[in-house]
This record gives sequence, structure tokens and C-alpha cells, in this order.
Amino acid sequence: LRVLRDYAPYGVVDTASGFGDATLMALDAADVVLVVVTPDLVAMRSTALALQVLAQDLHYGADKVRVVLNRADSGTGLTDATIADVLAQPVWARLPSSGATPVQAANAGVPLWRFRPTAPLTQGIRAIATRLWVETQPVSRTRQHRWWARRKG
Repeated sequence: LRVLRDYAPYGVVDTASGFGDATLMALDAADVVLVVVTPDLVAMRSTALALQVLAQDLHYGADKVRVVLNRADSGTGLTDATIADVLAQPVWARLPSSGATPVQAANAGVPLWRFRPTAPLTQGIRAIATRLWVETQPVSRTRQHRWWARRKG
């Protein structure tokens, strides 16, 4: 993965759900880790344990690990406050339910963004990508100087 950084500024790695060697290597190489969870208590309790491992054992801070709630509009009755309480971390982003669309795209061998470009899930993924891009851009010296000049003067 480190070699790929020379060829592309961003990469997405979908890891296994456990903490095997390959997953740990990918997590260590990542600047940002998105932990995706569905709004059901069983999944959230497992995710809460994983988040504890990431924070306490691997020493990943909140600036590296972010929670994405998948199927956020599925009507489970769990509030954002309950979810944040169970996970001990706030939800950073939400993705809507999408029915069979992702499976249909995969079966057709077509990326979701091309298969259904205007689908709510596609738009949600695009919004997450945009947000990550904005948050990971280095602050230019010009922007830093302008901010400092306004504050000082």
C-alpha cells in the first residue's frame, strides 16, 4: 500500500472484519480509517469492541478513526445519541439504505457511481469522499497567512 502512494493520492481498501496481519498492515498505512456499522445493537456492540482495539491497543486517535452509519434511514428506532453512546464515538457520516442497488451493480460488474450515479447511496458515498478530500488537504501558506493576518489585525 505504501508503494501505491507514489501513484495515487488516495486509495480505498475494504478490509476483512477481523484484525489479521493484512488488515493491520492496511490500517497502519491508512491516514483515515472509516469504520462502517449498521444501526442494530448486535453490530454496534461488535463495532464498539473493534473501536476499543483501534483506540486502546493500536493507539489510533479520533483524527484517524471515523464511524460511518450504513443504512442510516432503515428505521431501527435507534437515535444518533444512542448510537454514539454504544460506540463511545459520534457518527461522522451517514449512508442511506439502497435496497438491491449495490448488489445489482456488483453483479453487472459496474461501479456503483456508474451504475446508478444519482442514487442516494451513490450521492452519500460521493459526499463522504468530498468531505475526506476537504479535510485532508494541507493548509496552504497563503491561507494560513490570511487567517493570521485577519486575526491579528
